[in-house]
Amino acid sequence: MQITSQKKRYFLIALSAFAFLPPLALIPRFFGSLSICGSPFCMRMLLDFQDFSRMSKTLFIGLILLSGIFAVSFFLGRFWCSHVCPIGGVTEIGSKAVPGKLKINYRWISAPAVRYSYLAAFLFLPLLGVGGLCCNYCNFSVVSSIFGSVVDPSSRLLLAGFGGITNLTLLVLLGVFAAGGRAYCNFLCPIGAIDSVFNWAGSKFRFMKRIRIDMSKCNSCGKCIKDCPMWAIEKKPDNSVVINQLSCIPCKICIEKCQKEAISYQKEELISERDIVKSGSVSLEPH
Repeated sequence: MQITSQKKRYFLIALSAFAFLPPLALIPRFFGSLSICGSPFCMRMLLDFQDFSRMSKTLFIGLILLSGIFAVSFFLGRFWCSHVCPIGGVTEIGSKAVPGKLKINYRWISAPAVRYSYLAAFLFLPLLGVGGLCCNYCNFSVVSSIFGSVVDPSSRLLLAGFGGITNLTLLVLLGVFAAGGRAYCNFLCPIGAIDSVFNWAGSKFRFMKRIRIDMSKCNSCGKCIKDCPMWAIEKKPDNSVVINQLSCIPCKICIEKCQKEAISYQKEELISERDIVKSGSVSLEPH
């Protein structure tokens, strides 16, 4: 059952890749584009204050897509990131082929600190006239170029340039060779950074579904910490285990790995008062 559940998630990510990425790029083609990068619904362009003409062309479609993603994250969690996003999904799946001893562990770095520093740069650098730096090193761009290089000479040319080589290096080091395959998502995705804030805000309401830990069942073995691709689970000095909702995506890997059935995707109010009293509070506070 565990394998089947994750296979379903990876299948959805594969469908998303066919829908958004070259050579098929079914959804971009519907809007007259061959790639999600620079297409009429590029979400990152919505934040590009340097080019208002381009932003006005993307505003309507991109705004609808962004609003839908953020609304789902507020009420149910970051399902775009865990089940749909073809960029983070591709690097996560790709990391499965890399032996564990070759993977780079970035868990010692505070992902939220890097993530929101990059978001600040992404938002404010355009005001200084250098906003293009962020789009030049966009993970949507490089992954689209990799898939597009199969049929598009311009994509191959882009990858052969300095920016393309730099992007590929970042994708390898922060993607397929990173523990969990999601370091790029954790550090350098501005859409994911904003999305995580909506996820965190929604988690403050007890009636919203989120990944939650029942400490009355948890034995603090740490297996969920090791397997979480977003490094969103942490063991505290008092041996309690907490989930950082600024990083968590509901991939549900931790649920399947927990042999004590201490982790679930549910409303907090469904955890019985007896268990809460027994274990103390179920903490969902960020680092």
